[in-house]
Amino acid sequence: MTRFAVAVLFAAGLTITPVGEAAIIETIGDNDGYGVGIPDNGFTGIGTAGTDNRSAAEQAATNGAQFTDLYSALFPGFGANTTTTGSFIFSPLAGTLLNATLTIDMADFQSSVFGAFSANINGVPLGFSFDDGFENSVVRSFPLNAAQLTAVNSAGFLSLNLDRNGSGDFIAFDYVQLSGDLASVPGPIAGAGLPGLILASGGLLGWWRRRQKNA
Repeated sequence: MTRFAVAVLFAAGLTITPVGEAAIIETIGDNDGYGVGIPDNGFTGIGTAGTDNRSAAEQAATNGAQFTDLYSALFPGFGANTTTTGSFIFSPLAGTLLNATLTIDMADFQSSVFGAFSANINGVPLGFSFDDGFENSVVRSFPLNAAQLTAVNSAGFLSLNLDRNGSGDFIAFDYVQLSGDLASVPGPIAGAGLPGLILASGGLLGWWRRRQKNA
């Protein structure tokens, strides 16, 4: 910014909040080992199909926490939920997501035996076929690609959408976590406002020209 521009802003009593960058982290679910304290990347022992280890808050949730600590998470007749689809929806973004990673603690995936789930992030496909073995839990990281980031920023929030897609797999989730870097939206210009800016800039411009002429 030139000295003249700074002078204009100062004279008009204006301040501008610069664009900032901040790390974000948000978790859906409570990272409590499937409700029974199972270590990450371990043998789950979560129970038989239909086991429900959810807290009262998870049962009442609508952001996806209702699909955690539950076996099987998305299989009507074999769990508390009656739907074959589900979404993990994160809070609206307060800026532009520059990069992001989804971390998911997931259990009992046997896609090659029972068929794979389909998944997408705001409509952009995400590979979701895994063979971890019966009652084995795995914590996986999914870095978002450019198309997924674009879709998320366009929507203003992130939604991980899952569909059982005819799979017969009994699965479970402990938590889904979003982490990344966010460029915050610049704050509004504060102070005298546009009229003050115009008056100040006009007066300073005349002064600047006279100063340059006499130099």
